[in-house]
This record gives sequence, structure tokens and C-alpha cells, in this order.
Amino acid sequence: MLIECVFLLVSAVCLYGIGMNRAIVLSSGRKGTVLSFVKSLLSAVATVSLSFLLTRYLLVPSGMQELYPIICVLIFGFMSVFFEGIIRLTTKSFAAEFSVSFLTVVLAINESLTMAEAVLFVICCLSSFYLLIPVLHAFRKRNENAEPMSVFRNSLVLFSFAVLILWLLVFDVSWLNGGISR
Repeated sequence: MLIECVFLLVSAVCLYGIGMNRAIVLSSGRKGTVLSFVKSLLSAVATVSLSFLLTRYLLVPSGMQELYPIICVLIFGFMSVFFEGIIRLTTKSFAAEFSVSFLTVVLAINESLTMAEAVLFVICCLSSFYLLIPVLHAFRKRNENAEPMSVFRNSLVLFSFAVLILWLLVFDVSWLNGGISR
């Protein structure tokens, strides 16, 4: 399970593509990233806990397990609004994030066997997303300092991100397995 969590820490954004475009947008300015991470983490962990329990003990016994994304959307909407309200009341700022948190909840419920795994998957996926933002910010600053041609100014971040993904895929040794040819 530890190897899967380390793999998910790397793969949530880079291999699954969860929040790739959002990470590139957020890398331009890192203001409010920590607050957004806390809100996303709280709402996603609460959502995955409740959704996992409802799916396991209500939907699966009645044969309606295909409806778990609807349950996730309803619970996530409530939790997100609740934690957003708390953040707005306490810090007078907003930290709205929907797509990345929701997709990590769906991935966690879909890929886990126990509630502990689901919570751990959500924590790993959200951590990988928010740890990628400073890396992309460094890529962005490095490319700005290099003074590229105007045609390549915004696309160099995407090229750098593609190189990072290819570097991560080099360590995927599943192609060494003989597979069907054995």
C-alpha cells in the first residue's frame, strides 16, 4: 500500500491528469494556495469518508453502486460550501476549488478497498497537486528569466511540464515485463 501511495503522490496530476490545467494557471501567482489546500483537504477528506460509508453500506447492498458519483457530488457540494463559509468568516478571503478536489474524491472511492486507503489516496492526490504548483512556478520564473521569443513565451511552461512527465514515466518499468509475448 505504501508503494501505491508514493506512486499516487507522483501520478495524480502527472499521469492521471487531474488538475493539470488548473496547476498551470495557479502557478502564475501563489497567493492563497495554502488556504486553498487546507479547504480542499478538509472538504475532500470529509466527502470521501461520508461517500465511502454511504456507498459501502447503502448503495452496494441495494445494487445501485453506479450512483456513487451523484452521492459524491451532493456531499462534496455541501462540504465545500460549509468549509468555504468558515474560511470566508474567519479570514475574509475565498478559496474556491472544485474540480481537483472532486476528481480526487472519485478516484479515491473508485480505487480503494477500505476507508483508510480512500482517505490516504485523497491526501496523496491533493498533496501532489499542491506540491506541483511551486515546481511549475519555478519553471515559469526560469522561463521568464530566459527571455524566450514571443511565440514561445507561454508554451515553455507546458514544454517543461511535458519533460517532467516524461522524466517520471522513465521510471515506469512495466514495459520490461514480457506481458503477452511470454
